[in-house]
Order: sequence, then C-alpha cells, then structure tokens
Amino acid sequence: VLLLENGRVTFDGDPVQAVSKYTKILHEEQFSGGKQRVERETALSSPAGNAGLPEDFAEWIKVPPEKRSGVEQVVIEYLSVTCGGKPVNLVQKGDLITIRLLVHAAADLDELIFGYNVKDRIGNALFGENSLCLNAPALRLAAGHSVVEYSFYWPEVYPYKYTITVGIGQGEVALDHVVQCWAHHLV
Repeated sequence: VLLLENGRVTFDGDPVQAVSKYTKILHEEQFSGGKQRVERETALSSPAGNAGLPEDFAEWIKVPPEKRSGVEQVVIEYLSVTCGGKPVNLVQKGDLITIRLLVHAAADLDELIFGYNVKDRIGNALFGENSLCLNAPALRLAAGHSVVEYSFYWPEVYPYKYTITVGIGQGEVALDHVVQCWAHHLV
C-alpha cells in the first residue's frame, strides 16, 4: 500500500502500518486544536529510579516514538495490558482486561480523556471506549511521570488476533478534543 502526503509517497508497505501512519497524520492535522506538537528527544525519559513503579514494571511494553501520534504534551512511554494480573496472551468473553500506562506530562494538564480501541488485522476499530463515554470526571495530571490505570470487560468477538490502541485526549467533548497522545497497534 502506498501512502501519499502532499503529493509525496511517505510510506510503501504493509496495509496495517499504512493505516497506522495515515491515522497519525489525521490526528496531528485534525485533532491538535491549534496546539503545536512538543518536540522530544528520541530517547524516552525514565522516572528517577524505580520509585513508585508497579512491581511488574519490568514486563511492561516500551512504546517507541514511531508508534505514537498527537501533540504530545503528555506522552505514553510504557504500557501494560493484563488479564488476571498476567500479561495478555489469550482472552475470552467476560475477562477483565486492565490497561496501565506510564505517562510523562510536560506540564500540569486538565480535562484529560483516557481511552482505548481494539482493532482487527487490517486496522478497523471493533470496539473501545473512553473516560468521557463512561461519564467519569475529568482527570488532571501533574507535570512529570504518572501511572494511569483503567479496565474493561472483553466482549464477545470472533476469536482472532487483535491489537490495542490507547490514547489520551484533552477536552470536554468526545468528537472535539485535542489528541495528546495515541499509541497505535500495541499488544
């Protein structure tokens, strides 16, 4: 699959990766809310020591910069997706899935929205939700590192391989908010 941006070929390859890159471009153009992307070093920052990190942090997945999109005033650095306290490998209807994110905020941020969606092998979103659709109160993050956790029950879907995309938005309206950071096609 070829992906064109402003008349130039920006990607040539796997359809799932093409959809991911296209989604990143859309997020950065349409959902930035006029905010400029925060330029970061290519190396991910680490919390000072391991103080305050969960015991199983060594098993968490490092999210590479090429899997992220958004203005990145808050960045998803590491991800853990577990079922029954163990890394997800095989799930079935009714299993409680827990997502934990190690995020880094460049400054104090209000009105944060946390969510996920599950995608099939070609990048189609099958299901997902966010804190706005759950009528959860708006969340605030202080500058620095934080661990964010949320859970959902796995619905009845055809048994297959799926990926999870997690995201952080900012605002009060589900379809009109700033995309701070999406981490695409993980797990």
